[in-house]
Amino acid sequence: MRLPLRLLAVPASAALTAAIVGIAVAPSEGGDRAVAPRTSDLRSSVGAAAADSCGGDAPAVLAAQRDRGVSYDFLKGRTFKGKALAVGSRAVVLGEGLYPLYDFTAGSAKQDSGRVGRAAVGLIGAGSAKTTLELEPDSSSRASAVPKTEYEVNPLNVLRVSSERPVVGGFTLAGTEQGHTYNGLRIERSTDARVTDLHVTGIRGDMDRPPGETFGVNDFKTVGSQYSHVEVDGAGVGAAGFAANGSKDITVCASSSHDNPVSMGFAFWSVEDITLIDCTAVRNGFTGFNFERVSGDVVLKNPVAQDNRWDMRVVSDLGSAKYTIIDPDLSRTQEPGRWTVELPSTYWKHPSLQKRSDIRLIVDGRERPDLLRFVTPY
Repeated sequence: MRLPLRLLAVPASAALTAAIVGIAVAPSEGGDRAVAPRTSDLRSSVGAAAADSCGGDAPAVLAAQRDRGVSYDFLKGRTFKGKALAVGSRAVVLGEGLYPLYDFTAGSAKQDSGRVGRAAVGLIGAGSAKTTLELEPDSSSRASAVPKTEYEVNPLNVLRVSSERPVVGGFTLAGTEQGHTYNGLRIERSTDARVTDLHVTGIRGDMDRPPGETFGVNDFKTVGSQYSHVEVDGAGVGAAGFAANGSKDITVCASSSHDNPVSMGFAFWSVEDITLIDCTAVRNGFTGFNFERVSGDVVLKNPVAQDNRWDMRVVSDLGSAKYTIIDPDLSRTQEPGRWTVELPSTYWKHPSLQKRSDIRLIVDGRERPDLLRFVTPY
């Protein structure tokens, strides 16, 4: 486990053919549409004031890869679906404006509206307030792909990135009404991902478990990912905001997840070693920070939790992870003045093995167990 972000450069691999598939769609009348406005009132909490706490190399790597990437500005306002774009070992670079995405690719286990393939470095825009990738409203023909069986995972993603060492950011990813649920950004099976200046909004979900529990951002089976200055705005229709599943050694800094009315702000399942710095979870229907079957060391530094059912939830039938909560904002918690942790006694009908003694709260350099509140609802 590491608390500071590591300074890791993204090496250029040998020239390979890579693809961004499905950047899409329908031409916009009268040229480019305006970039979608922000709906968040939390931007200042994850902005420049927290930049020093992140450190790391993500902004520098993003800028360097933007300079050497391949521009695809011609995609704006044009129908483009189902064709591979050759970018070699460089990033796909998008300029200012709106890039419509259309429908979800049929016939695969994971069905995506847009995809960045493994050989590409990643996808980089001109800034999250300047570049928007938006799923064209009512363009989906894949409602039948949404599972009907409880706990079966929804395979639909607006954007999937499978790069070996992805560099992603500088854009907004906007969901729209499709008549069914779907996921937002999925970054999968990668090493040392660098994601920064990303805004994800309006990704539809309707439950706190699959298939209705979808993710605004899903970090899936990665190692060493670093996220900074990421905002997931559920916009009143989201399920889980930021999620990591099956990953290892993940850091999230100066980021927020809010207004997901039926599930979590931040959700981690089967993840080893997590560092959260200056992260904010507000107005989520279930838990602000959720940890299931997590192992290793977990650090939450300066967390903010407000208007969630619980500030934090921890449960595992596999063992007990070590949690350290450092200087949380206690003025806006579920019970002001204390940090509330839901600690269920069972998980999937098995006894939970998470120990209360492995959850520590530190305020102003002193351990404060008196400010920890444990709740065991079942």
